[in-house]
Amino acid sequence: MNLEEYKGFVNHRPTISYFTARWCGPCKSISPLFDRMKDEAPNEITFLKIDVEKCPDISDFENIETLPTFFFFYNGHMISSFTGADEKKLIDSYNMFYARLSFDD
Repeated sequence: MNLEEYKGFVNHRPTISYFTARWCGPCKSISPLFDRMKDEAPNEITFLKIDVEKCPDISDFENIETLPTFFFFYNGHMISSFTGADEKKLIDSYNMFYARLSFDD
């Protein structure tokens, strides 16, 4: 994925961006949960797993300094973000994000 494709997702679709790296231990521990959420979520939500080494232009654009980092975008705006491999925080953030989508129709 390149920066323009990334911007297309976050500006036009509800998107959860997960910044990770192959060597990141905490990322390895939370990736299975992120993948399960992606598999179970409605198709209206885009889940992006972005390897900072493979997509440095995107990680530079978002000023990623800590891994893992999660961004939640809606209508082109970041509405939530957090860093770290906190499973409860990921679930709670997703639930709040999903609730917002459900009530904005």
